[in-house]
Amino acid sequence: MDAWPRFSKGGRPRSRSRSNGPSGENPDLTNFAICEIIVESRRLAVDPNGAAVANVLTKPTLQAFWERHRDAQKELEAWFKVARKARWTSLADVRAPFPTADMVGQCLIFNICRNKYRLIVSANRSMTRLFVKHILTHKDYDRNEWKKDCIR
Repeated sequence: MDAWPRFSKGGRPRSRSRSNGPSGENPDLTNFAICEIIVESRRLAVDPNGAAVANVLTKPTLQAFWERHRDAQKELEAWFKVARKARWTSLADVRAPFPTADMVGQCLIFNICRNKYRLIVSANRSMTRLFVKHILTHKDYDRNEWKKDCIR
């Protein structure tokens, strides 16, 4: 058997009938190229119309916070659901579903539980990747220590 797996259309390994790879012959790189395309397409989620969709990272951070602050769970889950499917390109787009959202440097600030908590999310320029940086109580937010992650 060769060391280069073959994949069917469903992504499952097919049986290996030819000897390619480390045995000295040239490897068949067609499957490698297909894998690269699949990996690349997963890096930037695209909706059926071809528009970039936000890729929200670090959901475990949200879950860890709502396990300590149960009153925030519903709003954080709702935020995640909206942000995961969002196609934001500007602060105005963000404010459509979240009217109190604000931007400080490279971070979006969301009020959670009527301003009891603040969700601070770092966004890349195209707003296709959102990283949860901090979820703070209002008291912790007022200390302004979070700003070093947002203002450069």
